[in-house]
Amino acid sequence: MDIKFQYSSSASVYGAAETFEEDQFCVPLNPYAYSKYMFDNWLLNEDHPYQGFRYFNVYGPHEEHKGDQASPITKFIKQIQEDGEIKVFRGKASRDFVHVEDVCEVHYRMLHHDSSGVFNVGTGNSVSFKDIADKMSENSGAKVKQVAMPTKLKGKYQKFTKADITKLNSVIGEMDWKQVLECV
Repeated sequence: MDIKFQYSSSASVYGAAETFEEDQFCVPLNPYAYSKYMFDNWLLNEDHPYQGFRYFNVYGPHEEHKGDQASPITKFIKQIQEDGEIKVFRGKASRDFVHVEDVCEVHYRMLHHDSSGVFNVGTGNSVSFKDIADKMSENSGAKVKQVAMPTKLKGKYQKFTKADITKLNSVIGEMDWKQVLECV
């Protein structure tokens, strides 16, 4: 099999799930996630090989242009620079944060394999937004302020993600993932 098609999906397809395996039934929480899930499922019935990547929370340099869609880390950096304060939602939201360099490494490694399907791209670890804010506060001197989640996000926001990377590891082997608390 000669893979010629790689595409970006999203961990948002999992919605409010507590497990994150590529073959599980998903209930996306918003139209964006639903469109990604529909495309993943459409490809299941196609004959050509493909590699779809369900990115978990990607962060790293050069995402300032993404505005409101930037990672929480980029948003926290901007808040530190502008206000000297990091605003983090109340509660225990935690996500699997994967560095953009690791995402690139996954794509590169997968180009050398003929495995077809959808693959989770995350570290397999979940870190709370509060822990990231606290670490950034420690490094910058900024204060951390907990705020209420905006009404428009309630019921549409993933409070927890943690990639199951068993399938990915079976193809490309283990990776030395960058850990978010060591990068902020």
